Amino acid sequence: MSNATSAAKDSLLGSQHLQNLYIPAGVLVFGTALLNYVYFPYVVLAALVIGGFQVLKGHGPRKVLKADKWQDFKLVEARALSHNTGIYKFALPRSTDVLGLPIGQHIQFSAKISGVDVVRSYTPISSDETDRGSFSMLIKSYPAGSISKHIASLKIGQSIKTKGPKGQFVYRSGLVRAFGMIAGGTGLAPMLQIIKAIIRNSEDRTEVDFIFANVDVEDILLKDELDELARTHRNFRIHYVLNNPPEGWKGGVGFVTEDMIKELCPAPAADIKILLCGPPPMISAMKKATAALGYEPAKPVSKLPDQVFSF
Repeated sequence: MSNATSAAKDSLLGSQHLQNLYIPAGVLVFGTALLNYVYFPYVVLAALVIGGFQVLKGHGPRKVLKADKWQDFKLVEARALSHNTGIYKFALPRSTDVLGLPIGQHIQFSAKISGVDVVRSYTPISSDETDRGSFSMLIKSYPAGSISKHIASLKIGQSIKTKGPKGQFVYRSGLVRAFGMIAGGTGLAPMLQIIKAIIRNSEDRTEVDFIFANVDVEDILLKDELDELARTHRNFRIHYVLNNPPEGWKGGVGFVTEDMIKELCPAPAADIKILLCGPPPMISAMKKATAALGYEPAKPVSKLPDQVFSF
């Protein structure tokens, strides 16, 4: 018997299906036969319809992440975006599987480097809603980065240990009236995940202003995609800031300042949040800037209720 056939048999004859489908249907049919045989054919038909619905409902995409267990996922595609940044796609066990990651949470990668087990957290740019059988990561390889350099060195077919979900943030429609997002470099990843979740839902009216800071224009990751999202969705606005702007640049220049945040992000209110993700020095500066502007001071470890949340 093949693995696929065996898995299908196990799923249909497993204890969960036995409890939720076969036993109740059997009791219903048997009880009706004892009480009034006239209704027996109709009850059988009803049991089959309800049973079929239960079977189909129980065969949605399988979520493969395990918070307490490392799993190996193979690299199946690597696409360079710049000299040190790329999108890495990893395969899930089945083509119908999903990662099982709530919007706003992250996963952990682990690898043995120089004899030491090293663990780092990353947020996929893919989603359970749109991606089956794989997940994609946006990763920048830093000179001193251990896991990032390890991932960049992986060959197609090699695996990396993965665990999750992790994190304190979970997005749902209506969580806030508006987001102000401030990110640098690959800090784009959690922001993009939330942005896409918002615009996929035509009933989600959450407003998003995203300040995306980089050094050079060539460092702006997925710029074409971000520009297209902003062009086609009125509730999403992207604001670029560059340290070294090219001639004729019309965006922000230098570091993200209090004035930029005041002008571009929603004002302090009970129904807004400011989301931060980027290099530690940038995040430290943004926490001080938002506090000076009257937002609730960011906590050392962010929690979902916080007005200023740092990934």
